[in-house]
Amino acid sequence: MQNPEFAGASPTNSTLAVRPRRDLASREANSLTLVADYLNDAEQRGLAKATLVRYRKVFRDFFAVVGAVPLSELKPRDVRDFLAWQQGRGASDETLRQVLCALRSIFRFAEVIEAVSVSPARAVQTRRARRRLPKPLSEEEMNQLIGAAESARDKALIEFFYSTGCRIAEVSGARIENVNWSERTLTVLGKGNKERLVPLNTRTVDLLKANLGGRTAGCLFEGGKLDQRGVLFRSGDGRKYWQGSWREHYALGSDGKARSQIRTVYLGKVADVSSEEARKKFTTLISTKLKPRPRNGAPLAPRAIRAIIARAALRAGLGHVNPHRLRHSFATHLLDRGADLLTISKLLGHVNLTTTQIYTHVSQAKIQRVIELHPHWGQP
Repeated sequence: MQNPEFAGASPTNSTLAVRPRRDLASREANSLTLVADYLNDAEQRGLAKATLVRYRKVFRDFFAVVGAVPLSELKPRDVRDFLAWQQGRGASDETLRQVLCALRSIFRFAEVIEAVSVSPARAVQTRRARRRLPKPLSEEEMNQLIGAAESARDKALIEFFYSTGCRIAEVSGARIENVNWSERTLTVLGKGNKERLVPLNTRTVDLLKANLGGRTAGCLFEGGKLDQRGVLFRSGDGRKYWQGSWREHYALGSDGKARSQIRTVYLGKVADVSSEEARKKFTTLISTKLKPRPRNGAPLAPRAIRAIIARAALRAGLGHVNPHRLRHSFATHLLDRGADLLTISKLLGHVNLTTTQIYTHVSQAKIQRVIELHPHWGQP
C-alpha cells in the first residue's frame, strides 16, 4: 500500500496496479538520510537553488509513493510505477524526463556511498521528449520591447538581458561592485557557482548609469518602486470628498525593513472639484512635496523581472515574452551576424557546446543569406 500520509498519492491511472508494500517503517529514516545527504552534497557542488527545490519535491513524492521499502530492495519497477503515477497526474514527457533525471542522480549518489548496490533508475527509460525550438524576437521587435519599458530601470533591465544573454538568476544577483566600468565588463555568478565575464556595450553602460543614480554598491537592479506613488479615490462617508493616499517611508529599521505609515490628504468636494482637477493637484503634491521612498537594497526578484518584461511585451503588442526568450534572441542575432558557436557558448555560460547547437536550427536568416551566394540561386 502507499504511504497514507502523502496527500494525493493515489494514482489517477486506474490501469496502474500498485502491489502491496512491506511495512518496514524503521527503514524510512534511511530514505530521509539519503535525501538530506544528497541535497547537501548537491548544494556544495553548486547545483542551482531552483533545481534543489524541484529535486526535493521529486524525492519526497517518490519515497511517499513507494512506501517503506528498504533502499537495498528498490527495483526498476518501483521507478516505473512512480513515473506511471506521475503520468496519471498529467505529467508531460518533458516532466517525466526531469523526474527520472532526479532519481538517477540520487541513486547514483546512493551507489557511491554504497547505500544501494545497483541504481534502480539506471535501467529505466522514458519516451524522448520533443524539444521545442526557441522562438527569438526579431531585431525590430526587440527595439519595440525596449521602447515600451515603463521606467529607466525597466529599460535598463530589458536592454541588459538582450545585450548580455544572461539568465534571470544572474540578472537578479548582479551587483554594482562586480562591474568594471572602464573595461565595460561584469562578473556574474552562473550555474554551478561558476563565474564568467560578461561584456557590456556602450548603450547598456549608459542605461545602467542612468538607472543607478550615483549608487556605487548593492544590487544592479533593486526591487521596490523607485519613486513615490499614491492612489486617488473618492471617500464613501456620504460627504464625497476626493482623497489621495500614499505610503510614507521614514527610515530603515535594524531588521533592514523600512518603517512607514499611510498618509491621506483631502483634495476638495466632488461637487466642487472634478476628478481631473483632483488628480492634477495630487500629482503636483506627490512630485514636489513628498520625498522619494528609500531603497531597501533588496534585489529585483525573478517574479518581478518576469512581470516587467511581460508588461512591456503587452504594451508593445508582442504577446507573451519571458526572460529566456530574450536570451534566445541574444544568441540567435549574434549567430545571424556571423558569430561562431564556440564564442556564443562562452557568452551564454554553457558547459557543453551541444547545448548551444540548438540555435543552428533557428537562425534561418543566416541560412537564407548563405544559400543566396550559390551561383545558381535565383536562376531559372
